[in-house]
Amino acid sequence: MDIQAVDRENREIQIGLTVETPDPQLGRQTKTANFAVSYFDFPMIDNTRLERGQRCAVVLNSFSDQSADLTLVLLPGAYASLKEKPYYNEVLESVLSASKKLGP
Repeated sequence: MDIQAVDRENREIQIGLTVETPDPQLGRQTKTANFAVSYFDFPMIDNTRLERGQRCAVVLNSFSDQSADLTLVLLPGAYASLKEKPYYNEVLESVLSASKKLGP
């Protein structure tokens, strides 16, 4: 997570987030996202989609002239807002994994 800019007047921070995920077939997969975080962002609504149905969000806990306290939250996509429909590959992975658990 990189801090790109700070707006002290509005108490908002511009963040660059890079997430690397190992993949046995494709090698290491990298996802980047740039966004603003403030007191008015909520992790269940304002989050970034990751691999395998996961989400991550950044929460601004406190903000002063000298520092800010941020928390990175990882949550299952099922707990996130329904504003985005799942990608087809996520739906297929979910169905395939459920069918493997049930067996032939």
